[in-house]
Formats: sequence, C-alpha cells, structure tokens
Amino acid sequence: RRRRFCAAGAWADRAFAAWNLSLALFSVWGALEMSAWLREAVAVKGAWFTVCENPYGFETKGSSHATLALFLFAFSKIPELGDTAFLILRGKPVRFLQWYHHSTVMLFCWLAIATEYTPG
Repeated sequence: RRRRFCAAGAWADRAFAAWNLSLALFSVWGALEMSAWLREAVAVKGAWFTVCENPYGFETKGSSHATLALFLFAFSKIPELGDTAFLILRGKPVRFLQWYHHSTVMLFCWLAIATEYTPG
C-alpha cells in the first residue's frame, strides 16, 4: 500500500500563513488603488457614471495604477491556485467548492480581460 505525502508541521503552517498574508496584502493594495481611482471618477464624472454607465465605457486609461491593479488582479488568479496546492500538500481533501470557485473565477477574469469587461 502506498503512503500519501503529507507536509505537516510548524513549517507548513508558517508557509500557509505567509501565503495567506501575502494574498491579503495584495488585496489591500488593489483595493486602495481602485478606491483612489473611484474617488477621482466620482469627483470628475459623478456617481451616476460609476454605477449606471455602460460598462464598456468604463476606462482606467487615465490611471496607470488602476490599470495595473486590474491587470494584476486578473492574473493573480493563477497564483491563488496555491490555496489548493497547500491543501493537497497538507493531505487535506480538496472539496468541490474549492476547485469550482478557483476555476470559474479564473475563467471569468480571463474573459473580462479578453473582452475588456470591467464590472467583473
């Protein structure tokens, strides 16, 4: 009978905590970048623009920081698969919701970039 590999112990817990902290810090950075862009958009174009405007007219071209944040957010879905890798390495089951969520969000983000669909 074959034994399953299981990465357990304090080092695995610390690595997983560092992984989650880095993802959280990335999310905070992205939220700050986008909130700065949103504040400016509301000040210049009004609240109607930010909520009711045609999504294909939503542009971040004036803000290289917001454009970079959106680009990195979409492509961050690949490294976010690391959550699943940590589950596998720690010998935990990968539930349907885990892989379904990561798969569909990654596909949606790639579709949003390909079609320039910004509300996603």
